[in-house]
Amino acid sequence: MTAAQLHLGVGLNGAGWHPAAASEGRPDTTSAQFWIDSVAEAERGLLEFVTIDDVVADAPAPRLDAVLLASRVAAQISHIGVVPSVDVTHADPFHVAQAIATLDAVSAGRAGIHLRNVPHDAASYAASLHAVWDELASAAPSTARHLVDADTLHYIAFVGERFSVLGPAATPTPPKGRPVVLVSSPTAADESLVGVRDLVVFLDITASAARARRHHLDDVARRPVEPGAETFVGTPGQLADLLLDGPQDTYRLLPASTSIDLPLITRRLTPELQLRGVLGDAYADTTLAAALGADRARTDGLRAAG
Repeated sequence: MTAAQLHLGVGLNGAGWHPAAASEGRPDTTSAQFWIDSVAEAERGLLEFVTIDDVVADAPAPRLDAVLLASRVAAQISHIGVVPSVDVTHADPFHVAQAIATLDAVSAGRAGIHLRNVPHDAASYAASLHAVWDELASAAPSTARHLVDADTLHYIAFVGERFSVLGPAATPTPPKGRPVVLVSSPTAADESLVGVRDLVVFLDITASAARARRHHLDDVARRPVEPGAETFVGTPGQLADLLLDGPQDTYRLLPASTSIDLPLITRRLTPELQLRGVLGDAYADTTLAAALGADRARTDGLRAAG
């Protein structure tokens, strides 16, 4: 596997993906500075994207809105892709598409969206997002803008299996037309989606110490915890082995504890991958879609259609 083939991101979920994660470091997850610092740490590790989780039910603590928080964070970060994670069962695609288009515009093409609780028709939801973005991209820019200007309103009409979109939008055009749509399914069949393999990670300097950390967090939670995703327990070197040996090329690492596991990803895993020649030492000046190869997939599809 080469550096161009391995795509690595991290998913932030407040104190961490283990329900007892707040016992390690006790971060103030309701402050914007916590999220800015966490995303900056992910950028330090040269990760390609960071997702910011949006939980609307059964949240263990008060949460900040993922899309609004991503806009706040994007203003402080220079290179890493900023991707809010949105529950599609509660999010209207028309309004979501406008919000992500704005985030993509202010971040110079580094925005995307990660779909949570995806039904069987994830491609249909993605298609409704694309319908909005494509219409924005097809509209000619206006030299004069007013509070309500009929020439700057773009009318979208899309009907899918579960969603329909009909109405005007005056949102800025995303820099490259379509932000990235991520889904936690490494075998996503539709070219409009970027499938990622999720791994909840418990890391430490030795494998036995990593196992002890997990047992300790389970003890604090007073029950054995099985995260809702595949779990890895071990050292950063062992995690590098897994990433390079697996059939997938795009991973989202979910720190069991943001305070502990995120720095081990950025300060231990990143140098390990650099030593193995699959991670560079600097960011390329490009959009998130280009970094993940999503823009090439779209171009190929348009050429085939033509």
